[in-house]
Amino acid sequence: MKEEKEMGITKSHIGFIAEDVEENIPGKVENILVEVDGIKKLRYVKMGSITWGAVREIIKENEDLKSKVEHLETRLFEVENFIRDFVKPKPNAKAKSKT
Repeated sequence: MKEEKEMGITKSHIGFIAEDVEENIPGKVENILVEVDGIKKLRYVKMGSITWGAVREIIKENEDLKSKVEHLETRLFEVENFIRDFVKPKPNAKAKSKT
């Protein structure tokens, strides 16, 4: 990109910065990051698989969190009802006998 700027080319590039991705690449993935002439580059063909794997993990985590939130909302509703019933004024025995 530096060479392009020197030549007056001002097009936009979309992609990942290799150094940013490097720290998050699973150790078992090989040859996704290559260095050419001192410049780190990503092999995007392999990035698709890694990205899809990450998306699947996020989907699973999201489903788990939704389930936990639903459970907690149910429990909160039960606790609120218990408290409401517990603090509800009890009819006074004396008031009943007068009627």
